[in-house]
Amino acid sequence: MRVVNHAWFFDVDGVITDLQMKKTDPKIFAELIKRLEKGEPVVLITGRSLDWTTKNVLKFLISLVPDEKLLDRLIVSAEFGGVLLKFQNGEKDIFIDRKLVAPKNVLEKFKEIVENDFYDSMVFEDDKLVIATAEKRDNYPLKAFREAQTGLVDKLRQLMDVEKVHGFEVHADSIGTNIRHKNANKSTATKKILKWLAQKNISVSNFVVIGDSLYDLEIGLKLQAENLDFKFVFVGDRKMIKEQNLPFPLTFTQNLYEKGTLEYLTSHQTSKT
Repeated sequence: MRVVNHAWFFDVDGVITDLQMKKTDPKIFAELIKRLEKGEPVVLITGRSLDWTTKNVLKFLISLVPDEKLLDRLIVSAEFGGVLLKFQNGEKDIFIDRKLVAPKNVLEKFKEIVENDFYDSMVFEDDKLVIATAEKRDNYPLKAFREAQTGLVDKLRQLMDVEKVHGFEVHADSIGTNIRHKNANKSTATKKILKWLAQKNISVSNFVVIGDSLYDLEIGLKLQAENLDFKFVFVGDRKMIKEQNLPFPLTFTQNLYEKGTLEYLTSHQTSKT
């Protein structure tokens, strides 16, 4: 069993990437690579598709690592744990959890609803393998999107009732609306990451989670349920968690979102394992 000081869990949107530009500051990539070089696992845990995450994050990170074998310490959990990307000697290994795949007829009708009734405000994501998502169109006003999203959620719930779909739910977040299996969430994703660490014979002294939304808190709740030591760094808008009665403390950064991530990483260097 190899003992490491830290394992690092990162949400992607608003934590690694800029929410508007969908780009990542190269300084963040440099900090992630430092952790990998120290032998510390790095986890990207997101509702995004693996394709999107690869195009917007992974391809840049992979191009910067000095040794591809460092990627063996990296794992990506996409689509709320429905798709996992692992590496073995730098080679990709992709796992799709077929138990979480949404019914094809529901996906088709979801797409039809979006394209017929919400085309101006949203786009249906065709690259998802497990869940179904309609994302806010770039540059569409956020307030108007929220109003449209409310209407879409109502239509999707009606669709689920008509189709008598069980085990799935309509899930809305800051920029997207999903139909997903009830076990497709960041708690399930965290469970799968812990299994991956056990398979690699890695024991972690302390986990560090960096997130910016209420759904990221599921990671902390799962780690706490497993009696693991962790620190949760919240880089999002503090107003959204104001009324939350959390069973664990949060660490806040002066800057928000990806700038907060960079602030924390540069101010908390770790010693080599």
